[in-house]
Amino acid sequence: MAPSAASSRPGQSAPGRGGGASVIHSLHDHRNSGARKALQAPAKLRRGTYDHCISKCARRGRVDPGGQHRTAIEESTLSEQRNSRDLGEGFRQHFELLPALDEASRNEVYRIRHEVYCRDLGWEPLQPNGLEKDGFDEQSLHILLRHQGTGEPVGCIRLILARDDAPAALLPFEKSCADVLDRQYIDPAALPRGSMAEVSRLAVMRNFRQRKGESSSAASISDPDFQPRGPQTRFPFIPVGLYLGVAAIAKRLGREYVFVLTEPRLADHFARIGFNIEKVGGVIEHRGERLPSMFRISQFVPSLRPMIRPLYDVIESSVNQAFDAAGR
Repeated sequence: MAPSAASSRPGQSAPGRGGGASVIHSLHDHRNSGARKALQAPAKLRRGTYDHCISKCARRGRVDPGGQHRTAIEESTLSEQRNSRDLGEGFRQHFELLPALDEASRNEVYRIRHEVYCRDLGWEPLQPNGLEKDGFDEQSLHILLRHQGTGEPVGCIRLILARDDAPAALLPFEKSCADVLDRQYIDPAALPRGSMAEVSRLAVMRNFRQRKGESSSAASISDPDFQPRGPQTRFPFIPVGLYLGVAAIAKRLGREYVFVLTEPRLADHFARIGFNIEKVGGVIEHRGERLPSMFRISQFVPSLRPMIRPLYDVIESSVNQAFDAAGR
């Protein structure tokens, strides 16, 4: 298996393909053509910085077009934007996030889910039409994330809306977590159904989740995402962006109570960037350990850290523009 581009050290070399040498520096990898020697970046550019890596790209003229390079470039750009306290512009440059409000975009969401949930992870059976769907999709709004410029699908997530016209129609977590919910803290059965929603079916395409520990997960956020490592610090902008997208939809629709089944440590990870997410029950087994959690939309945006607010503003603007254009 090729080494992870995001974890390689500056100047590290590895065997290449087709007689060339593969030079892997801290952010992404290059493969030289034949025996051509790699040109050095200008001395004035500090080694390992984003500008240094881009200079190498331009001078070598050939860049591995696979997911390793693409993800590393995006992570390095977002890392630089993070340091300048503006993730929003970096996200806008690399991604298009939109609610899937027509059949074509919803089918794109279902294809992503089929690729991740059925082909990659084997969590759901393969479908002849290549679309992964279930009975909750009809009462859901979906977020689709594409790579800006190429239009390549990146990931998706959905917000299941509780039905206020059918109180007996429970959300998925109400069924799977019925025995572990802390109903003294919050009882979903006592809430207005029209104020509730559940986040589910988060999925990120393989090329955009090839980091250590992600091969058996639809998407992940982990401790290293928040550990400062100088210019190579990475930010989990894909899963965070998708969560911000469903939060923007929930806010627009007035869904105050948003529930989600999370990995036990996800609430702690989210807290580091200001997501005020609360645990509302005990752990269950559902494709690994999962914990029922909740966030309140009225508290969500005010609790975001200043670093994250520009990213949320960009995403909320995209969501609202799409709804306005669709007359919804």
